[in-house]
Amino acid sequence: MEWKALRLIYLFLVISCAIDEKDASKQITVYKSTFSSGSKGWFVSGSGVKGPVLVHKSLCANDLGSSVWYWNAPPEFVDFLRSSYGGQLIVRRGFFEINRGGKEQLVDALFEYELYCDALGEPIGISNISQVADFHSEHAASLMGLTDWIHPNGTVLSEQWMRRALSTSTAFRIRGGHYHGPEYAYLAEVTILRALAADIPPTPAAPAVPSTPRRDAVSPTPPHPPLSLPRPDPPRAAHADPSRAIPA
Repeated sequence: MEWKALRLIYLFLVISCAIDEKDASKQITVYKSTFSSGSKGWFVSGSGVKGPVLVHKSLCANDLGSSVWYWNAPPEFVDFLRSSYGGQLIVRRGFFEINRGGKEQLVDALFEYELYCDALGEPIGISNISQVADFHSEHAASLMGLTDWIHPNGTVLSEQWMRRALSTSTAFRIRGGHYHGPEYAYLAEVTILRALAADIPPTPAAPAVPSTPRRDAVSPTPPHPPLSLPRPDPPRAAHADPSRAIPA
């Protein structure tokens, strides 16, 4: 498929999407990954994925199989995440709908945003961000506890556990592959917003450390039965095509 056609679809997706100015007005941008001149350290990992290549100031990658793959953040990005509790993570990315053709969605991955951290010894994440036939290319995620971030056993992270997870972050990645068959996906921009000091909730008194994160004091039961999942391998770069290399 010609990349020129994909560019037109990408422009439509960007134009149809708007930032929630109300939520962002009380926050400051502390880090933004854009790709006008190169990958800025972002890379893809997974089976059967090729890329990334630079197309219209965005990173693009494609796959021909039925495996989940990921966009992986550079260490500098993760460094800023560690001190961004109370802020927001805004991601502009997506896939080109014309290539999906109604194919079934892959279900062999728990998270779409995945954060590795030393505090828990396993990744936490957010699920169900992208919906079938969703043309929105921009999504915002709160960097706070008791929101959408969950432990692999299904437990919503408390404020304290989310603070610990962020402060001990070691890697962050964004799901790229969503459907069976050929896919062409792009990553346009990833931004970390930090809340003003007056808007960040104070740290509550530390209780005894639970064996697993608890949803809250009133409802400690996970929102759904624990999931039995193998621990994922640390992110590693996919095989690169030297002929399509782009600046780092």
